[in-house]
Amino acid sequence: MFIQLVQMEKLLGKLPAQERTISYALEGYKDVEGWIEPGIFPVTLALDAIQNKLGFTGGAIEIGIHQGQFFIALANLCDTSSDLVAIDVFEDQRKNIDNSGCGDEAAFRRNIESNCNKPNAMIRTIKSDSLDLQVGTRDGIEGGNFRFVSVDGGHSATHTYNDLLLAEKLVSDGGVVFLDDILHHHWMGVMEGFMRYRLFSPGTLVPFLVTANKMMLSKATHHGTYLEFFAKHFPMGDKKTYRWTGDIITVGISPALVADSG
Repeated sequence: MFIQLVQMEKLLGKLPAQERTISYALEGYKDVEGWIEPGIFPVTLALDAIQNKLGFTGGAIEIGIHQGQFFIALANLCDTSSDLVAIDVFEDQRKNIDNSGCGDEAAFRRNIESNCNKPNAMIRTIKSDSLDLQVGTRDGIEGGNFRFVSVDGGHSATHTYNDLLLAEKLVSDGGVVFLDDILHHHWMGVMEGFMRYRLFSPGTLVPFLVTANKMMLSKATHHGTYLEFFAKHFPMGDKKTYRWTGDIITVGISPALVADSG
């Protein structure tokens, strides 16, 4: 399933002006090692358009970088005044207890230089296990500063639960949290950690969409806005909207972005 740029513009209006933002979503991501599903790019473009229309601001932060394949896509959508933060154990792989990815900071920096519309100097890396992180002055991560928060670090239930608690502090008003591998059979700890967060703790993040191997969540205040767009307007295969974990959520197969034909 595919969607052309011209179709995206009809759906969203004018797409981001930076050429590298679109070229990365079309082809550039293939040059960066990772496991991203291309259907996530139209979703992120749609989320960016909604946030811009409603005046939501903030940067991008990712827990679990590997070599930056998804982080670059998010950073490309942020403006030059935004905070951009990449968190990974990187070469300290003894802390990667479930072997989910293998961070490489040197490769990440090379990929930023080749594929990101922001300079390396704008992007801060934090070499840490997320279990050791704190939002606030100690680690220099300001809460509420990020309109895109990607959770793709350790895939154990403990890490997932912890990282969702961090994400709800990091995400800005109107921002979106991406939780990777929510339905992946090899990483059942992600589902367990999410269930622990959503059902057995007072978590404030509410899921509104599952597609392209990721779950998207927002604060309850903005859940209806995102849900309505993806349920009623965004094209997906096998789309269904129903109640799950007490929340209304849309699921489906998001189309990959392709250049206009002819």
